[in-house]
Amino acid sequence: MSYAELETMIAKVSSSLVRLGLVQKGSMLTMCCLNSIEFVVIYLAATAAGAIVSPVSPAYTVRM
Repeated sequence: MSYAELETMIAKVSSSLVRLGLVQKGSMLTMCCLNSIEFVVIYLAATAAGAIVSPVSPAYTVRM
């Protein structure tokens, strides 16, 4: 994927999040997903829309 393709995908997802009313400036969003290109796109799209994103890894395990 090129940077131009990534930028286009981020813009599309960001506008969709806003249009659907899922994200707006100042929204807080927790993302629970594995490391992937989809994670990067959603993270950057949400921040481009003005949201504050807190990533959570489902692979995290507590060690005692």
